[in-house]
Amino acid sequence: MAESQLTPPWCGVIGQPITHSLSPLLFSKLAQRLQTPLAYRPIEVGPAALKPFLLGLRAVPLLVGLNVTLPHKRAVLGLADWVSAEAQAVGAANVLAFTHGDMTAHNTDVMGVHATLVSNRVQVAARTAVVFGAGGAARAVVYALGQLKAAQVVVVNRTLAKARCLVRELQPHFPATVLVARQDAQVDVAVGLVVNATSLGMQGQAPSNMVLPPWALPDAVAFDVVYRPAVTPFLRHARRAGYRPLGGLQMLVEQALAAYEIWFGAWPHSQKLTRTLMAALQREVRG
Repeated sequence: MAESQLTPPWCGVIGQPITHSLSPLLFSKLAQRLQTPLAYRPIEVGPAALKPFLLGLRAVPLLVGLNVTLPHKRAVLGLADWVSAEAQAVGAANVLAFTHGDMTAHNTDVMGVHATLVSNRVQVAARTAVVFGAGGAARAVVYALGQLKAAQVVVVNRTLAKARCLVRELQPHFPATVLVARQDAQVDVAVGLVVNATSLGMQGQAPSNMVLPPWALPDAVAFDVVYRPAVTPFLRHARRAGYRPLGGLQMLVEQALAAYEIWFGAWPHSQKLTRTLMAALQREVRG
């Protein structure tokens, strides 16, 4: 990529594959809304090329930051000069920032989950939540639930050892929240929130062990971090079971706004802006 082809400042998203990413559209709409010049490019980078690619970028003065998607979210941690507390705990970074030749790694997925739940008035504090999945997305969700002072978070994963690893590594960060690893969601208390943090929803599937808890509070919410399709099999199933459905599109927008703040030191957040960006993306995720 020739530096002269880009208008400063510039950002991008790296991953493989990269054609599915909504980040270029999202940041284009954000720059238009804020009336801010911003060049944003999707960049296909394979695992073998990641290290030399990032090393080469450190000397580019016009570069502000990068979003990071699969399969690089874990690998970039070992290449950064500084890693945020959230990224360290979650074990993944989805944002890189470049300042004076230094590269810092951040996890704004945590911020995206936190902001989405708060703005939708999902009651988390002093309640039990169930999270399906034990990968990077699940770790971000559990971290956010700990921040929101959940009483208990039950991590459900077919591979119990992976769920136990998540619990073991995140529990020290939130001593007031009890983290539990299970292979099913048959908890013996009423649940206020159920989260799908697996990727199967994007494939039109739901995990085989995704049986909703037998008891739910009257205002219980089902949150899916998957944003495409807009209504996932998990959300359809949860709505029939009496849960209020909450899709993942707002989380996508919220984590992008948090990335913008990291890059530019400005927080452009407002409910109106969030709604505008979500509306701009609806056509892409409808299905």
